[in-house]
Parts: sequence; structure tokens; C-alpha cells
Amino acid sequence: MNKIIKFMNKKVCAVILAAGMLTVTSAPVVTASGYTVSDESGTALELRESKADADFVYHTLSDGTIEIEKFNKTVTSINIPANIDGAPVTVIGHNSFQDSEELVSVTLPDTVKEISTCAFYSCSSLEEIKMPSHVVTIKSMAFGACPKLKTVSFGDSLEFIGDQAFSGDASLGKVVLPDTVKTIEANAFLNCSGISELKLGNSVEKIGQSAFDGCDSLESVVLPDSLTEMQGHTFRNCDSLKSVTIGKGLDKVPTYSFAENPSLTEVRIADTVKTIGMAAFKGCTAIKEITLPNSLKTIDNEAFMGNSTLESIVIPNSVTEINPYAFYETGVKTVKIGGNLENIPNDCFNKCSQLEVVEITGSVKEINHSAFAWCDALTSVFIPDSVEKINDYAFSGSKNITIKCYPDSYAEQYAKDKNIPYELVERPKGKYGDVDADGDITSNDALAILRQSVGMGALTSEQIKLADVDDDNDITSNDALSVLRYSVGMGGTDSKINTTVM
Repeated sequence: MNKIIKFMNKKVCAVILAAGMLTVTSAPVVTASGYTVSDESGTALELRESKADADFVYHTLSDGTIEIEKFNKTVTSINIPANIDGAPVTVIGHNSFQDSEELVSVTLPDTVKEISTCAFYSCSSLEEIKMPSHVVTIKSMAFGACPKLKTVSFGDSLEFIGDQAFSGDASLGKVVLPDTVKTIEANAFLNCSGISELKLGNSVEKIGQSAFDGCDSLESVVLPDSLTEMQGHTFRNCDSLKSVTIGKGLDKVPTYSFAENPSLTEVRIADTVKTIGMAAFKGCTAIKEITLPNSLKTIDNEAFMGNSTLESIVIPNSVTEINPYAFYETGVKTVKIGGNLENIPNDCFNKCSQLEVVEITGSVKEINHSAFAWCDALTSVFIPDSVEKINDYAFSGSKNITIKCYPDSYAEQYAKDKNIPYELVERPKGKYGDVDADGDITSNDALAILRQSVGMGALTSEQIKLADVDDDNDITSNDALSVLRYSVGMGGTDSKINTTVM
């Protein structure tokens, strides 16, 4: 696959070299040489006729600066001059050093601001690049397929790293980005298997798809709070990755972003994250425990699928949606499902062979097909009054199960109909205000009461009794407000709050 990618990239670089063109945001100015270039404002700069000396073919831009077009010599090291013909060198042009097989080290002058597409692509002997402090942009494939490149010193003006800029640079060992970097495009460091240390800086806002996929030596990742956009597959297949910290800028852990990382043991997720995307942590076979934040609302398909050492999971009350196969074939032994989830989807915990105990609380209404199927060790499932429908095959193959439920509940009748052993549990008296029966009075209780008061809720008769804290035989916004005040330490206006229902 890597050979195919490299072949395709060479074709891309060859097309760029043949066409000799850039896309610009304003109307392009094209000279006889066939080039267009933009300055920082997007204004097209005219490239005058090519010139050559003993070392370089170059152009003079209309702003009076120089773009290197081609290097004429076969050498092992080069110091590119700051000036040619008395004008500053600001751009290292497209393909200018591509396929320079003997080149080992390059020193760029402080005048350079841009390193263009494929500038050093496939320099098979290149080991070191000293980046000047004024470089703002590194474009696509600029240093891609340089298998011996070990050291890159990034300047403190760098803002943009293009797609595949360092892709396939297997010897690159350390990447320390300055705080000026804002964008890392797709595949920028794809298959850089030697990177063992990564520092992203404190200003990065976007990381593109598969940017660090296949970085086999990388051991830890800290995503800064500045990061607001991260695309899928970002850190997939990083075999040595042990620790991940997700900052407060992200509201979603993207699709496959940390999948197939067999050494990952420690995951910290900020309390801003609302969604864990499809297969985000799939195949992370070393994770034993993970704390899901109270901000979380959605757990997508296959999010933790195949995590064979994951021992327990607590679904927080904030979660309103879990999609199929989310915990399929994990090693969980205990599961506690929080108070605002209404639907346990198909195959959610299917084939969790070590699962022993399931506690369902709150407002779950439906348990779907194969949700807990083929869980050989499952012995106890508590099903609350809120459950109104259980699929015929929800517990298929789980032969050791006993359903724990309240008398005269739907769960009791289901157990009788399916000849599943069951155990009746005395209904707790509960405490006024604690409508989700989690032992704590929080804003979640207040919200549930408020939704009921405006006709959007679905509280059971027992929950309605707990919600009527002002004892007026009606559920209103006054009940919700009183519970909310209590939950934030301002004191409820009704003395019944947190007292036991008699």
C-alpha cells in the first residue's frame, strides 16, 4: 500500500512540475514561463523569465523576491543563500529538489516564507532540515517520502502544514511544533513510524484525517484546548501509544480517531466532549477502564468494540443515545446504565463473554435485539419499571441470566413469558426530588421534572410521586425550580426535598 501511495504521489508531483501552476484566490497572472504565484494577501504575483547560475534555476517575482525553481548540482549538503541578485529568497518552489538522491542536509535562509508542494519530495538520503524562523507555510508533500529524514527544526512563525507534508518519513524521531501552528492537514505525518515524541503546541486548531495514522513509536498524545476540529483516523494504528489526553476544545472524538491502538491504557476525556464517534476506540485491547464525562450525549456505533480488557463501564446520566455494537465483544464485567437513556440498541453488549452484572436505572424504555445476547457469564440484570418493551432475542444465548425486577412490572411478565428465572425486588421508597433514583439530587432531576411539566416527559407513576416536591398533586415548573435550587446549594423552597417517601 505504501508503495502505491508513493507512486501516486510521484505522479502528482510530476503533474505539478509539468503544469507549473498554483491555484490562486485572485485572477491569476500567467507568464510565458507558465507559473502563477500569490502573495500573503492572495494577490497574484508575476513570475519573470527563468534565470540560472551555477547552482540554481530561479524566478524573480513581481514583488522583487526570488523563488527557487531548480537546483543544478549533485551535492550532499546545501546552504541556500538568503539573496540572489541582491533580492531575498522567499519561496522554495515546486519540485525544486525532488528526487535529489545524494542530498543529506539542507539549511534554509531566514528570508524563506514558503516551502512549496513536493519541494523535497523523495529525497532518499535527506537526514536534516534546518527550518528558518520566518517559514509560515509547508505545502503538500514538501518533505514526503524522505525515509532517512531524522531531524526537522520548525521555525517559530510556522502556521500551516500541508497534506502529506512529511508522510512516510519513517526515521523522523521527534516532532515539536511551535505555538504558532494552527493547521495540520490530512496525512501530514502518515506512517512516520519513528516518531516517539509529539508536541502539538498550544494554538493548533485543526488536525486533518489520518494526520498521525501509523506512527508506531508514538507513546503519548496531549490534544490542547485550542483544538476545535479533528478529523477521523487521526491517531489510528499507533502501536506504542499508551496515553491520550483530549482537551476542552473538542466536542467530538471522531471516527476511528484512536482505533487499533493495542498498547493504549490511559484515556482522559475532557468534560466538553458530547460525542464519541464510530469506532473511535475500537480494537484498543489494553484499556481496562475509562471514565466517560458527564457532558457526553452520544456513543456511536462500535465505539469500544473489541476492547477485550475493558472491565467496567458507567454510562453517565447525560447520555441520551447509544448506537449498535458500541460495546460488542468487550471484556466488561459490570455495566451501569444512567438515567436519561431510553433505548439500549441492537447488539450493544453482544458477546461480552465476561459480563456478569447489569444495572439499568432511570428512563430506559426499550431493550433491543441481541442487546445482551451470548453473554455467557451474565447472571444478574436489573430492569426498572420504565422498561416497556424487550425484544424476544435481547438475551439470546445468555443461559445463566436472572432478571431482577419489581412486582407487576413489564420485566416480570417478560421473564415469565420467556421462561427466564427472575427475582422480585422491593420497590424503594426513594426520596423526593431524586426522580432518576441515582441517590443524588441534581440538575438532571430538575430537567426531567420540567420536561414532565410541559408535556415532554415520560415519568413513571413512582417518579411522578418523587417529582411532586411541593405536594400539590401536580407536576409544575415550581417543582423543577425548587429541585434545581436544591441541586446547586441554594436551598429548595419545599422541605420535602431529599426526604424519604412514606
